[in-house]
Amino acid sequence: MHVRVNGVRLFFDVEGAKLVPDGPVMREKPTLLMLHGGPGSDHSIYRPAYSALADVAQIVYLDHRGNGRSEDGPRESWKLAQWGDDVAGFCDALGIVSPIVLGASFGGMVALAYATIGVVTLPVMSLVAGTAAFGWHPLRLPGTGVELATGPALGRLAIVLGFVLISELVVAALAFLLSVLTDSPLGAVGGAVGLVIVSNILDAVTALGSWRELLPTHWQFAWLDALQSQVSWVGMIQGSAISVSYALVLFALAFRRFRAKDIVS
Repeated sequence: MHVRVNGVRLFFDVEGAKLVPDGPVMREKPTLLMLHGGPGSDHSIYRPAYSALADVAQIVYLDHRGNGRSEDGPRESWKLAQWGDDVAGFCDALGIVSPIVLGASFGGMVALAYATIGVVTLPVMSLVAGTAAFGWHPLRLPGTGVELATGPALGRLAIVLGFVLISELVVAALAFLLSVLTDSPLGAVGGAVGLVIVSNILDAVTALGSWRELLPTHWQFAWLDALQSQVSWVGMIQGSAISVSYALVLFALAFRRFRAKDIVS
């Protein structure tokens, strides 16, 4: 099947029903969106190995533009930002809401681009929808009673968004590294999720003292400092430094492996 997204016909295939009988009602299964590796490959790398998941999810396989059975489109559009935007447009075109996205190797990079678009789009759309429904009012900072005008309020929200993106870099970098070390997308996702879980557990161990400050999740709520009457930068700077440092090392290792790996097989 094909659907036109951003001026290009993208090929996709679906395995499993979205609604299944559950007693007297129909139950909706989650959607699992599979993004293949490459470039130069297609969604068939996942079949039939992942077909068994159709019992618990509706599986949607997508061929990226310039790959598989999808149209090439202009070659100058073969960029991560465009491939990520294609995934967002594809989900909009098919009405897919909150998919579970699995990407291996190159597909993992596209998934990261798609996730970045989602992180930026969500607060923007929330502001637009909220303003349309309730109008624009000064931002009242929680617990302080201080109100901020439009300009400063948008600036504070931009700080929060920027810090959240930076703080998630280490998780994204680990997932990317694992995706090029293993042929199992589930393994990459599990490893990244495991990092967050283990880091949160260790952060709760007060006996570790100042060592907890080196954990990637220790500073995850430092963005709250941007919602004080006076912005406190200390926690956000330290958290950003930790996340960027880990991410640089992990991304470097991933790209070194990526350059040497046979990504088409």
